[in-house]
Amino acid sequence: MISVDSERVVTSAREWLEVGDVMNHDVVTTDPEETVRGAAHRMAEKGISSVVIVDRGQVMGILTETDLVRRVCNGRYDLEKTSVAEVMSCPVITTGEHESVLAAGEIMERNRVKRLPVLRGDEVVGIVTQTDIVRVLTSSGTRQKVSEIMSRGVFGIQRSETVASAAGLMSLHGISSVVIFDGGEVVGVFTERDFLKRVIAAGRAADKTRVEEVMSSSVMSVSPEYAVFNAKKVMESTDIQRLAVVEGGKVLGIVTQTDIFMAIKERLQAEQAKHMQLLEESESGIYTTDMDGVITYVNPAMVRLLEVDGAEELIGQEFLPDEFWVDEDDRRRVRGELSCEQVKTVELALRTRGGRKVYVTCFSTFTRDVHADINGRQGTLHDITAGKVAEAELEAETARRREVEAELRRRRRFWSRFHKNPRIMKRWYRTEAAYREAVRVWQEGQEADRVMECLKKAVDCGVSAVRLAGVAPARLTEVDKLYEYLDSPRVTGKDAVDETRSVLNQLGRKTPCEANLWYIECREEDV
Repeated sequence: MISVDSERVVTSAREWLEVGDVMNHDVVTTDPEETVRGAAHRMAEKGISSVVIVDRGQVMGILTETDLVRRVCNGRYDLEKTSVAEVMSCPVITTGEHESVLAAGEIMERNRVKRLPVLRGDEVVGIVTQTDIVRVLTSSGTRQKVSEIMSRGVFGIQRSETVASAAGLMSLHGISSVVIFDGGEVVGVFTERDFLKRVIAAGRAADKTRVEEVMSSSVMSVSPEYAVFNAKKVMESTDIQRLAVVEGGKVLGIVTQTDIFMAIKERLQAEQAKHMQLLEESESGIYTTDMDGVITYVNPAMVRLLEVDGAEELIGQEFLPDEFWVDEDDRRRVRGELSCEQVKTVELALRTRGGRKVYVTCFSTFTRDVHADINGRQGTLHDITAGKVAEAELEAETARRREVEAELRRRRRFWSRFHKNPRIMKRWYRTEAAYREAVRVWQEGQEADRVMECLKKAVDCGVSAVRLAGVAPARLTEVDKLYEYLDSPRVTGKDAVDETRSVLNQLGRKTPCEANLWYIECREEDV
């Protein structure tokens, strides 16, 4: 037995529709010693297309209509004596009841099967067929025409041919039906179900029975322009799995349930791919969790935000692992809220894998399954670190300005008058900005020429400001001395910074009272 577990990430509401929501719970099972004839009788009586073979609680194989067509049509087996173990398909492709319906459809397509036994542990609890999946996906509809999806290679035989010939043709080409002709006119269709019910279960010999005796004589047809959605509705209402596509009395093709399944599935997969692309390209961190708060998906933006190597380091972990939390109270509060039914938006401080502190707004809301029961949460982490840093810098700058204002008052220079000189104020801002740039360059250990260049720019701006305030050039003698000092080959960055700040403060004190230029204070980084 092969158990298939999908690794597909849940990314939309359709993915939450699970196999357990659509499967048939009434599974017909048998033991390996059951005869093929007996199993065929049970399938015919119950109108089912397969039986699951179970031995001592373990799934051993599955016997389907297709198996009967391909393996017993040649008359090599005595169906009264041959056991199902000799002709069953094994190993069996299975799925779990919590698998999504789209993922189950992908498993069927990949393994070219039309039904999957559903297991809970080792126990068979149901079976999901292509018919079940198509039925629930049909609600999504499709605007395609049957001519776009039909199988154009129509295989047919004359009505006088034997069942063995029809079954051999079906087996050779891997098809589930053949069209029956009388000359050039379509008179019926012979299917795997006909072979099961009217040949094997009825005890007929395939090589001695003409196909016209056991065919389905009623062939429903549609035009090439018929909508796929409507074609599926016709199949459901009439309990058939194929329609002939006819135009002008000529058969152009056959539309089967498999064709419709593929058309709907491909469209839904395209929607899923588009949705996934939006998630993968989002600049905000996006995540989903289950009911226990365990992460089931994170997008690349969240991987980058937390500075981890890949999504696999977070998936399967509780939201979030302890190493990312700065505040223990935040961790307990957020994890507790993941199980409630309310939409939440909170501001958090987190620590990245690299140790960097980041600030985020965490938004989360609940998700529901097809029964409207809450089955997890999805949300975003939006990085607001830049805004928080700017806010902190603004607060620090406001506090510093208050200190400057106090110093101005102490020096009997009035802050309110300063704002009456916006041109002077603007130039003095440039002076201080150039000075702070020089300090930064010096701290980073850049070349001395670069430090001196920034300091000279600050002095130039300062001279421009005080001259605009009315200070005569004759009173700026210390500026020339400062330029000579900065050009000295032996001056150090620290000394140059200190001397420049001293000269700039001297210039500020020379302005008339109405200009009120403040001084540049010494900060910790200047030391």
